[in-house]
Amino acid sequence: KVWGLKRSWSERLFRSPRHMARLERRCLGLVDHIVVPVVPYVNHFTQMGIPQVKITLLPNYIDLDYVERLERKIIAYSDRLLSKSFTIVYSGSFGRHRGLDIAIKAMPFLVQRIPNVRLILIGPLSSSEMFLKQELEELAIQVSVSENVIWTGPLEFAKMLAYVRVSDVCLIPFKRTDHTNTSLAHKLFEYMSQGKPVVTTDVGLYMRFVETERCGIVVQAENPSEMAEAIVMLYDNPSYAAELGKQGRGAVGKKYNWSQGATAFSEFLHRLEDTCRFGGS
Repeated sequence: KVWGLKRSWSERLFRSPRHMARLERRCLGLVDHIVVPVVPYVNHFTQMGIPQVKITLLPNYIDLDYVERLERKIIAYSDRLLSKSFTIVYSGSFGRHRGLDIAIKAMPFLVQRIPNVRLILIGPLSSSEMFLKQELEELAIQVSVSENVIWTGPLEFAKMLAYVRVSDVCLIPFKRTDHTNTSLAHKLFEYMSQGKPVVTTDVGLYMRFVETERCGIVVQAENPSEMAEAIVMLYDNPSYAAELGKQGRGAVGKKYNWSQGATAFSEFLHRLEDTCRFGGS
């Protein structure tokens, strides 16, 4: 539904919302257990008649131990990326619901207010998103900010975190949709792990999370001028931006990391140990 009609004929045929809903219901009747990343998905499946005992919540947190093992690599990459620009980073998919067009529309305001500002877009992550990248490139030309928008293409994890590490602000510019209202993207915890202030839209869990943890600023969805004003405010107040980043890093270290989130998954595997057979028919 979110991606709309601008897809290939095969995607329209095999990924129609109605077809996928039927497929979902069929698959649910065949599986032994369901693992979900956020509470709204638990509610979604229980409303479809799935017993809650068959559902395990495995939060979409970050593996800090793995990030720490990559530290040298991240630092080496980031040393090559350092510049005098004020850097805004987005990493992830380029779907229409991601709001990257809004981020680009905010850039003319930012160019007027912040010297050497640049928006770095890391992705897209799939070949089916390439036509959306072309649309965004055309939009950047239309609003005269093509020189301020940098496209990296997909990057390995350490390189992506290096861009986050040298950034000044990280973006989650999502639009309000059924998907974004019920998701909590992994990128939020990646940004927080590097101690960066987050500018996110007032969408679902993102708004509540950022406000609760005081790790960024929430702006109205699909409002480029408000997004730009929030970024300018962080530019004008670097100590406040640093404090937001510090709050986010602390929250990830204490609560939102893999060692915390994996406990429920480990317990679930032990429960299934006596009831599942592996490798047999």
